[in-house]
Amino acid sequence: MNRLFGLINTGDLNASGTRAWVSASHQSYALYPYSIVRKSQYNARLYQPLGSGKDFLSLAGFFYQHRNMGFGGPSVATVNTILGGVLPISTATTATPLRVDLTRAQYDRVLGAATTFTNTPDCTLASATPGKGTVQDDRSLCTNTRQVGINPVDTGNARFNSLFTLSDRLTFTLDGGYSYTMANGGGSTVFAESDANAGARGVSRNQIGRIGAGIAAGRDLNGDGDMLDYVRVFYPSNTQTHRLIAIAGLRYDIDPANLLRLAYTWDRARTAQTGEAAYLGVNGYPTADFGGRDGSVAVRDAAGNVLNKRNRLTYSILHQLSGEYRGRPFSDDLSITLGLRAAFFRRNMSNACYTIPGSSNEAYCTSQSAQQVAADSRGATFGAPYVGRIREYHAVLPNAGLVWQMTPTTSLYASYNRGFSAPTTDIYAYDDKVISLKDQEAVPERTDSYDAGLRYSRGIVQAQLGGWYIRYDNRIVSTTVPLDGGGTISASRNVGRVDSKGIDATVIVNPTRWLSLYGFGSYLKAELKENILNAATGAVLIATKGKSLVDTPNWQYGGRAQVTLPYVVMGASAKHVGDRFITDENDAISAGYTLVDLDAQAKLDWAGLPKTYLQINVTNLLDTRYYSNVGTAARIRDGGWVNFGNGRTVVASLHFEF
Repeated sequence: MNRLFGLINTGDLNASGTRAWVSASHQSYALYPYSIVRKSQYNARLYQPLGSGKDFLSLAGFFYQHRNMGFGGPSVATVNTILGGVLPISTATTATPLRVDLTRAQYDRVLGAATTFTNTPDCTLASATPGKGTVQDDRSLCTNTRQVGINPVDTGNARFNSLFTLSDRLTFTLDGGYSYTMANGGGSTVFAESDANAGARGVSRNQIGRIGAGIAAGRDLNGDGDMLDYVRVFYPSNTQTHRLIAIAGLRYDIDPANLLRLAYTWDRARTAQTGEAAYLGVNGYPTADFGGRDGSVAVRDAAGNVLNKRNRLTYSILHQLSGEYRGRPFSDDLSITLGLRAAFFRRNMSNACYTIPGSSNEAYCTSQSAQQVAADSRGATFGAPYVGRIREYHAVLPNAGLVWQMTPTTSLYASYNRGFSAPTTDIYAYDDKVISLKDQEAVPERTDSYDAGLRYSRGIVQAQLGGWYIRYDNRIVSTTVPLDGGGTISASRNVGRVDSKGIDATVIVNPTRWLSLYGFGSYLKAELKENILNAATGAVLIATKGKSLVDTPNWQYGGRAQVTLPYVVMGASAKHVGDRFITDENDAISAGYTLVDLDAQAKLDWAGLPKTYLQINVTNLLDTRYYSNVGTAARIRDGGWVNFGNGRTVVASLHFEF
């Protein structure tokens, strides 16, 4: 990994105090075994104070590009295959869960076989023009290569902030911004030029020829003068978002100990989800990072339309009013916070393409008109596009908190917060494919959060002990779930009520000016209170009642020691992450792990270089083999995967100021 970062700060440019800064950075990785990552970011800010007080105007922004030819983690089944079937997947149950706890030798064996589950190295496709009468067949070529897994991201924003003092007690703030994101996850597929054989995604022969975008029928894709070929193309799922936000706020200081705040928030996001195909070069690289959105490289069907697997547009609009009181109305020892938010959320959604049913969790579009679809005599059934699908949510969300200074060294704190989360655009975009407890309609997730605890501070010791409880209603998570009659789909599902509770503790001890010690520990229990039901029959689809939430360890604990000397600061830290369930039915567990890190910073003043220092960080000092996170499934026989954690990593940085 290499990273270069630079920043220029202008200081005051004029007598009024105008100042600015700009920065740029570039970072690149070469990851095992075939992955390449490149990141570039540019930031800037212009700041203008107003008068001699705290009023100001500020304009800032950034632009960021990310290109990631990555690799994925293995499924548990793949791990088992590599290890020769040592994991008893078929006999795993909730009572006797499978524990994925590999020895170092087993872990290294899986890592050494990474080519069986990660993206393969560079590939070569067939000739772009094999010649008339010669069949080009890309079906087994470049099926899982790093080139098509580029995961491109272009994103940036512009932000405006301001503060105006209207009187000695009243201030007004106005903040706003615009943000842009364009991204996809890569991917490719093969299209048949002719309807003589089955095309991509297993579409039957009688559908090919009637379907335009989605299955290339009767189109010479590679330009060799025939329609005999199977041509692999770049076929990403693009998401483009333009977002505007504005926040206006008033603060009124009743007196030095009490204040009121009022705010209005407007948020509007335009999200377009498309899947335009583009050509691949002979070397397997896409001709455009974002597929056929660039019409010059788009793959087109027989009717001249760009091959497209989805074409959806969503407007997400929020209006929110909020108010808050903070103060000490009764005693200087008791601070109170009371707040209320009223949120009005709306999604306006439209789907511009007719879709082929039964095509996994993605819709494949046809360029036929409504009349052509209705007149289709070959038995192909299409789902009509939806236009003007609207979902609205209203929520009134209170919050309250207090801090009581019981003694000079001890204080008590407590708080309550009501939360709300609307279903995402994707949940609705995939035809409401939500496995629900009561019906097929996605409903908002709501939370009630409580926490309370004690803080202690005296001399060299600072400590805190607290407990918390969160109740989720209509908790929405995503996973692979089984279908009645066999098979699986990737879907979001409503797991109903989830109770999450825990205890957190921290302690800081500074026995001398040059030594500080820090320790922490937490216990968390997240339990699902309902089963996932078949909406049509009421039968249990996934037995989640009483089970723990996946990828959520019960125990985490660790600590840090830091030594501060005149020219050197050194630290060592350790953290343990406990076991985590891999599946919803809790029949498989990913074993816990402990990581140790070191860091040191050395000033170079002694060498005549003031404001210059060398920083060295060593993560995973002991080169522990572990899985950093897991991907869930209903039960281990249905899926579940694990992702490699980083091995020992050393990063050295040299910092200059002049």
